Amino acid sequence: MHLLRLIPHVFLLAFVLALPTDSFAVSKSTKKDGIAPLSVKGAVTITTEEALTLWQKKVPFVDVRPANMYKDAHIDGAISLPLTGGLSKQTLGEIAGPNDEVVIHCRGVNCMMGSQASKRAIKWGYTKVYYYRVGFKGWKKDGLDIIETASKK
Repeated sequence: MHLLRLIPHVFLLAFVLALPTDSFAVSKSTKKDGIAPLSVKGAVTITTEEALTLWQKKVPFVDVRPANMYKDAHIDGAISLPLTGGLSKQTLGEIAGPNDEVVIHCRGVNCMMGSQASKRAIKWGYTKVYYYRVGFKGWKKDGLDIIETASKK
């Protein structure tokens, strides 16, 4: 009688063990939400003040948020290269060379895309990557220049 109660549990365990192991994990390279790391190895983490200085020097800003977020509002002059489907070695190369300065950002501290994009750029040989961790939200919070669509104003 006691063994009969175990049968459903045994079947559930067998089912779970039969699943591929990657069914339970979120790939680090595609996880978009979460607390952004404080730094990225090989990149320089910058504050909003430092980002503003680079923006004034016309250093390219790469916005890796989804295209619809960029369309709604973005840092004035930023170039949209969404982490998924937009950012590649080729597309980044059309904006900056491996030895040129480039600022990479996403939504803010609750977004992993900026750090992931910075890691990719470093892997592709970029040597002057600025990781703007507080991203679009930090820029907007400080009242700096953004472009908004009419529906978002």
